[in-house]
Amino acid sequence: MFKTDVDGDGDLMDASGKDLGEFLENLQNFHTRIAMFFPKLKPPRFEVSDRTANSLKLHYHTHRAGLAPFVVGLLTGLGERFETEAKVTQLSDRGDGAEHDEFLVEW
Repeated sequence: MFKTDVDGDGDLMDASGKDLGEFLENLQNFHTRIAMFFPKLKPPRFEVSDRTANSLKLHYHTHRAGLAPFVVGLLTGLGERFETEAKVTQLSDRGDGAEHDEFLVEW
């Protein structure tokens, strides 16, 4: 996925969590670090709620429309990266008038 040695830390992906849940908890920090390298980037904002041992709700805030299916694919791919089967269900859709997209991620 995203590798860089720009900050001397090696793989930013590895530094963001040891498993899928931890990575998603740190997803906002990951994007904040990426934005430091790309000052014009307007990254999305992610929030986690309702965390359990095997699931969480991920709230996706962005100024760009139509990216919810892309996020579903990314979440599924992150599950593969962590060798964890991830089931992703979209709970709210900005395209249908919701304030932001919300996903239930189960593993």
